[in-house]
Amino acid sequence: MYPKCSGEFQSPIDIDLGRTHVSKSLGHLELTGYGRELKGASVVNNGHTVQCSSDSDISIEGAGLTNAYKFEQFHLHWGQADLTGSEHTIDNKSFPLELHVVHYNTKYASFGKAVGKPEGLAVVGVLFEVRKKDNPILAPLIKAIEQAVRPGGERVRVQGLKLKSLLPESLSPYYRYSGSLTTPPCSEGVVWTLLADRPYIGAEQLERLRQLENDDGQSMAPNYRPVQPLNGRKVEVGSAANICLNIWMFALMAALTLEKFA
Repeated sequence: MYPKCSGEFQSPIDIDLGRTHVSKSLGHLELTGYGRELKGASVVNNGHTVQCSSDSDISIEGAGLTNAYKFEQFHLHWGQADLTGSEHTIDNKSFPLELHVVHYNTKYASFGKAVGKPEGLAVVGVLFEVRKKDNPILAPLIKAIEQAVRPGGERVRVQGLKLKSLLPESLSPYYRYSGSLTTPPCSEGVVWTLLADRPYIGAEQLERLRQLENDDGQSMAPNYRPVQPLNGRKVEVGSAANICLNIWMFALMAALTLEKFA
C-alpha cells in the first residue's frame, strides 16, 4: 500500500556513535516561538499516536538547515515497557519515549506541498528517560492526553504548554542525517535533528500514555517503527561548541559501554 516505505533512506535508524562524523559546519539550532505558550494548542488521538497542533507562529533555522522551517505538529512514540519505545536507538539502546516535532520548509506554501520534496520537512527528535517522579513540565500535556484515550474523538485543548519545555536544556550536541517520515506514506526528504541530551518523563505519566487505544480498541503501544538500514548514509554530529565535542563523544561512548556491562 505504501511503496515509499521500502525506500533507500528510511527512518528511524540506529545512531552508531563509533561511525558518526563530527561536523565543523553545523552550528546552533535557532528556535523562534518555542519559549511562548502555545496558542490554540490541542491534542487528538489519531489511532496510531497522540498528536498536538497549535496556531502559534513557531519555526526553526540554523544548524545547517537551508531555510526556515515552520512548525506543523508534534507527536509521541512509546512502548509497553520501559526498555523499548523510542524509534531511534543509540548504539542499539532504546529509550521509553520519543518526541517528534515536525516542521515544513517555508519555501513551500503548506505542509502538504512540502512532503516528499528534497529537504521539505525537518523533524527534531527527543529521546526521553523515565524516572519514578512525575515531570511537572509535562503535566498540561498528560492532562489533555488523559481525555483522548480513544481515537475519533474531538480535539482536547492543552493549556499552559511551551514547546521549549519539552526539549532538553541543551540543544547540542545533536545528530543530523537525511531520512523519512516513520509512518506511512514514509516520504523521504526529511532532515532529522536528533538531540543528544534527554529530558525525563515520570513512570506514572508514561503509564497514562499506555492507556491510549488504537482503532481496534486495543492498546496503542507499541507504536514505534523498527530501525531501518542506513544504506551508506552519513550521520553527522553538530554542536554550537565543536571544540568540546570530541570530549563529549568519548564520555558518552564510555558511559553507554559501562551501562551495557553493568
